[in-house]
Amino acid sequence: MYIFRVQTNNEVNNPKTGDNIVTYIVIGVVAILRIIVCAVMYLKKKKDNK
Repeated sequence: MYIFRVQTNNEVNNPKTGDNIVTYIVIGVVAILRIIVCAVMYLKKKKDNK
């Protein structure tokens, strides 16, 4: 997970010309998916603790 974050950070810092929009869309989608996964896991953890 950490390595993947570093890679996405490098893509933001060194965008390729022409691929900027696609790269940002991919990063955005990945970030949204991560948030959803984290939220689901958090809710599951909360249920297990009850």
